[in-house]
Amino acid sequence: MLQQVVLACSFLLTSLIWAQPSTNSQLASYYYQTKEYEKAILYYETLYKDDPQKTYYKALLDCYVQLTSFKKAEKLVKQRIKGHSEDFLQLDLADVYAKSGEVKKQDQIYQDIFNDLPEDPSKIIEWATIFEKRNKIDQALKIYEKGSKKIKHTYPFHIEIAELYEKKEKYELMVKSYLDLLDINDSYLSQVQASLASSNGFVKGAKQNQILREALLKKTQKHPDKIMYTDLLIWLYLKEQNYKMALLQTKAIDKRLKEEGSRVFELARLCQKNKAYDQAIEGYLYLKEKDNLSALLEQKTKTALIQTQREKLIAMPNPPKEELEAIQKAYIDRLSEVSRSNDVFTLTKELSEIEAIYLSDFQKATTRLDDLVKSNKVSKTQKAELKIQLADYLILTDQIWDASLYYAQVEKDFKYDQIGEKAKFKNAKVAFYTSEFKWARAQLDVLKGSTSKLIANDAMWLSVLITDNLQNDSLEEPLQFFAKADLYTQQRKYTKAFAYLDSITAQYPSHNLEDEILFQKYTIERLQKSYENAAGYLKKIISEHPDDILADNALFKLAELYENHLHNKEEAKNNYFAILKNYPSSVLGVEARKRYRALKGEPLSD
Repeated sequence: MLQQVVLACSFLLTSLIWAQPSTNSQLASYYYQTKEYEKAILYYETLYKDDPQKTYYKALLDCYVQLTSFKKAEKLVKQRIKGHSEDFLQLDLADVYAKSGEVKKQDQIYQDIFNDLPEDPSKIIEWATIFEKRNKIDQALKIYEKGSKKIKHTYPFHIEIAELYEKKEKYELMVKSYLDLLDINDSYLSQVQASLASSNGFVKGAKQNQILREALLKKTQKHPDKIMYTDLLIWLYLKEQNYKMALLQTKAIDKRLKEEGSRVFELARLCQKNKAYDQAIEGYLYLKEKDNLSALLEQKTKTALIQTQREKLIAMPNPPKEELEAIQKAYIDRLSEVSRSNDVFTLTKELSEIEAIYLSDFQKATTRLDDLVKSNKVSKTQKAELKIQLADYLILTDQIWDASLYYAQVEKDFKYDQIGEKAKFKNAKVAFYTSEFKWARAQLDVLKGSTSKLIANDAMWLSVLITDNLQNDSLEEPLQFFAKADLYTQQRKYTKAFAYLDSITAQYPSHNLEDEILFQKYTIERLQKSYENAAGYLKKIISEHPDDILADNALFKLAELYENHLHNKEEAKNNYFAILKNYPSSVLGVEARKRYRALKGEPLSD
């Protein structure tokens, strides 16, 4: 019994011994955080004496400085310097002198550091970084100046220096530092571009852009043989979305170097991708006139030109019929010239869309697609895509069951591929259009596990829509009306679609379908390019149905309208951010974040 008591007391004593430093550390930290420095010092002095770790040292030094006990602070740092080899300690002493008014002593320490810099670029960068972290930018710049002389300019610190000048908002010097680096070696171009791209200041319309642009124009005029300056100027124009000037400079390089057009072609493709159709067309037309174009690039240019002309045309609210017919003829002529499977496939799909959707010549479009499906000119996968497109057009002409047959064929041939899932979803929509709701739901429930997030999301939405409106013996008529409206929307019979949607609202006020009706009306207005009206319906969903399944989708679509059609980047940014804030688990979150950051001018690499 006595032995057990002794063991227990021994254990308790040991615990108290070990617990005491922890308690002192916690008390010291508490008084430090509450700015009761005199009380904190009592604990930190003891703790530091027993265990001279950096955390205790930094806290004790700050306590002395806060209480203007500069002599104690100086003594603490000097003792630390004797026993440790940490580089920052000299700066701690300099800080103490600065705060105590002994500026000459501070300056002497800085001078000693400058004089004793090692002939090692990494150490020079390390010292400059230490100064920078202490917000001593001028001293950091001095480090690079002295260090560069020390290593006899064998290592350029221009990017580091430029970043420091940016912090001081001395943009002329910043730009000069970058361009001086290119003067040394044009291989640094990609590094300069990367540094500029990650800069917070170089965004469209910023003062920094103007400074860089003017400096580059002077460089290109003074050194027309140095293409790197023109390359950087083109990069800047593209960052500003000034495609006209980017194309002008790119064509100038092509002529100056007597190139074969690949540089102009890539820029024209970029313009096309970013819907700068006039510049893209100008680029392709320039290439068509070149004599030294390779055979492959010549063919690619011809195809890209009519594709861009088509994209520009169908982007118009009401494309003129004569221009549609002209582009139709251009496609037919181009198809007679190409033989590659991919070219035949792509051009046929695009031509059929012009004929079916914009010229309402369904017979010609479906015949064209059917002929290619029956030929040996395209792959099995391409035939499947053509069948889906053909089925889509059959739906437009009320040949719903023929369309279903084509969808079923693709689904059967590509049962475990995304294209098969796409066909399965479209066939489920056919069942939905024809009020076979239970069969449609069964197919949709399978597609909830699709490898395509968009298909899975669409399948889930339609399945929930059906389920919510068939439960508890509810009437099928509202859902039938909605399905009819959906079919008429697909068929571009917008007046009939609106009539059915309004019938639901009139006959069944406050029905579960209210948010879906608003979204369908948005879809109709967007298809007719009535973007203001479309935005109005989305805003109603967001304000009146924030907890429904379509709310995040409505925010995303509204952001797209503002970004691409209503020309209000700030509102677009706000709506993308609202998805991230209010619907963090949304499948649209990743894309919303990407677009939000792009609108803010942030780099997207991470």
